[in-house]
Amino acid sequence: MIKQAAGRPAGRPPKDGGDGLRDLIMEAAISLFAAKGLAGASLKEISRRSGVTSALIYYHFGNRENLIEETLNRFLPPLVESVWSEVEAPGSPLDMLLNMHRRLGEFAEKAPWFPPLWSRELASESGSLRGYMSSLVGPGRFFRFRERILEGQREGLINPGLQPELVFISIVAGLFLPGLTRGEWANNWGEPITAEMTREHVRAMTLNGLAAGKGART
Repeated sequence: MIKQAAGRPAGRPPKDGGDGLRDLIMEAAISLFAAKGLAGASLKEISRRSGVTSALIYYHFGNRENLIEETLNRFLPPLVESVWSEVEAPGSPLDMLLNMHRRLGEFAEKAPWFPPLWSRELASESGSLRGYMSSLVGPGRFFRFRERILEGQREGLINPGLQPELVFISIVAGLFLPGLTRGEWANNWGEPITAEMTREHVRAMTLNGLAAGKGART
């Protein structure tokens, strides 16, 4: 669940009744989209979680579809840009991959709603956000990403056995799935598995799986 802004009591609309109220509603909406999916989160539940009336939601957004669109357009484009801008950043192809991994991890920490939203609406075959997220990235960046992976393989920096088209989704799954199942695994082992442990473990696995062995060439 998204943290309330400092000094704002949970479930109480901000005094300004304007942008602050819209933000409160969209924060409640995105956390429920993550928990129940876009189709499963009702306006009644969003109203209850945000602490405002359904009438106020209709006043600010018009209808449920507009609320969904505005909420997604507020939260997801900054994530996509921060991660995929690394495709054009200076540095080696391996640097690009590790920086993308780091940025995804940082975002997941600040926005804990994103991994479960990814699991429901992107990883699922029937996920409703697949086309939307692809449009935010743009085909040009997908092709440039593949070119840089191939470049890294030719230079002996990236494991030559990797399929360039599967590298990014493997990074995302490797980063998010352990976090989503951490509680269950902790129950099985009887010991806590912290978020920091998960990040360090996944980074080590990612690095050793992405990087080529010494002197390896395609």
